[in-house]
Formats: sequence, structure tokens, C-alpha cells
Amino acid sequence: TGVQTCALPIWRGFTLLEVLLSIVIFSVVMAAIYSTFFLSEKSISGMDSYGLRLEEGRRFLDILSGEIRSAVYRKDDANSIFLVKDRESYGRPTSELTFTTLGAVSEGIYRMDYYVKEDGKGLRLYKRITRVYNNAGSMDSEVMEDIDSFLIKIRDKDEWAGTWDTELTKKLPEEVR
Repeated sequence: TGVQTCALPIWRGFTLLEVLLSIVIFSVVMAAIYSTFFLSEKSISGMDSYGLRLEEGRRFLDILSGEIRSAVYRKDDANSIFLVKDRESYGRPTSELTFTTLGAVSEGIYRMDYYVKEDGKGLRLYKRITRVYNNAGSMDSEVMEDIDSFLIKIRDKDEWAGTWDTELTKKLPEEVR
């Protein structure tokens, strides 16, 4: 007669060393994923900010170019002006731009002043709008903040210059950039 034996299953578990090693590997992988995710998030946020500033700049240049295309100058009118001055702010070149233009929103002639102000953080570009033939006062508004520079160049004949004054030239510039 044969004796039957029942083989008991051998229960084998993980050793403490194996468990600790797997936790360390898991932690390293999770830290790498975590840092990659937040680095990507920061990069995307920075690109969004850059894109917004680029869009603001383009919108400003569209408005400014339209106002300059509508610039008005008459030799016999003391209120009529086109003036560009070279300036320097924080060691960076800037310009002041003053000109009269036809109103884009409402009828009339307006004096536009674009100027740069320094604050503790950097340079800011401002715009002052004044109605020329109506003493209704002026309105100042911030156009852009944290700019590197605001530089206007004027072409007359084949020369580019950083200054222009219709008091001296008695005419509008040929080209503005």
C-alpha cells in the first residue's frame, strides 16, 4: 500500500530588502515624472505669457501705425505738430513721439503723446490723448508695461534720424519706423 503524502504549498513572500528597494525605485520614478510635469507646466505658462505680450505689442503697433498714417500737419496751424525726441531710460534708447492725427473713434483732430516712464521694475509706455480744438483735457493711459525700449526712427530723403520737429522741417516725415 502506498502512502500518500500531501505536499504543502510553500509560502514565499518578499523580504524586507526587496520591499524597500521597490519603494525606492518607485519614489525615484515618481519624482522624475513629477519634476517633468511641473517643468512642462512652467514652460507652457511662460510661453502663454510671452504670447500675450507679443499679441499686445502687435495690437499696439497696429494702432500706432494707423494713427501715424492719419497724421495731420498744416504749416499755418500752431496746434499741428509731428515731433520725435531721442531719450534714454535706464541706459536703453527710448523716444518721445508727439503728433496730431485725425480721430479714429470720434470726429476731430487729436494730439497723441507717446512717452516712456521708469518705475522700480522697468520701463512703461504711456499714451496721452488730447483733443486739439476743445479744451476738454487730456487722458493718459498705460499702453504696455515692462518694455525693453521704445525707439522711433524717421526717414527724410535717404537718411534715418532719431529726431524730427515740424517747427524746423515744415513737413511730415516720409517714413516712420
